[in-house]
Amino acid sequence: MPASMGWHPWFARRPTAAEAGAPPAGDLELDFEAGAMYERDADGIPSGRLVAPGPRPWDDCFADVRRPPVLRWPGFLELTVESEAPAWVVYDEPAHAICVEPETGAPDSINTAPTIVLPGHPLIAEMTWRWHRLEPVDR
Repeated sequence: MPASMGWHPWFARRPTAAEAGAPPAGDLELDFEAGAMYERDADGIPSGRLVAPGPRPWDDCFADVRRPPVLRWPGFLELTVESEAPAWVVYDEPAHAICVEPETGAPDSINTAPTIVLPGHPLIAEMTWRWHRLEPVDR
């Protein structure tokens, strides 16, 4: 059967003091570098053609991710997202959140370049989150 899978976590740009214990020193920062992104057609669906990454804000799917993405809440937390997934969707248009989504294929790849799952050939994806507490920033 054709298959594709991934995760779709949202990360608040600025957790409340109740959520964070103490508010971060600034808004969420994303350290993300990819060698290519999927061009989108008129309907916003990846065409399958890879192009150079464009400027932010993004609602795009990327390939050739150069290193694990890092989300950083200054003076509070840092999160490194690791996955061998070949496609990464980054959605940073909303003012309140950023999405970093490792996926086994670009959106609509189930129709354009599906992974075929067979007995003995399952579709497997893994993601690891590595949290690191940051020292508070003097304000």
